[in-house]
Amino acid sequence: VVLLIIYTTAVVISVQSVMKNNSISSLPSYGLSFDIVRTTLSKPKTAVFGIGVDNYSSRFTASKTRSYNMTTLWDTTFVHGRSFILDLWVEAGLFGVVLFALFIIAVYYHCRKSTTGILMTYAVLMLLLFPSSPFLC
Repeated sequence: VVLLIIYTTAVVISVQSVMKNNSISSLPSYGLSFDIVRTTLSKPKTAVFGIGVDNYSSRFTASKTRSYNMTTLWDTTFVHGRSFILDLWVEAGLFGVVLFALFIIAVYYHCRKSTTGILMTYAVLMLLLFPSSPFLC
């Protein structure tokens, strides 16, 4: 119960800070993040192993479309995707995503208590919806 209260408080504080600082608006849209993921799938090597750690901005620059260049954000380069999973997919490829999924399944398997399961579900949802951040987990 105490952990649930702590996590609920953390969620409220995180959402308030995100809304106050507009940090979510400084991220690419989900559609643009998925387009970047699709460009990594175009070559077998990058599809399996990704493009490497901290190379998201180079992949973003390479996958910009003409329609994106017509927007007001044409001169903005993003260094992170819209969610942790999309970042992981671009930087570590399918290999990294599968290993992360296996890790989450193993943690669920070993944490059979209902409270721990709820907290793990929360953590996984936050990683799916938001970019990687020390405040999320």
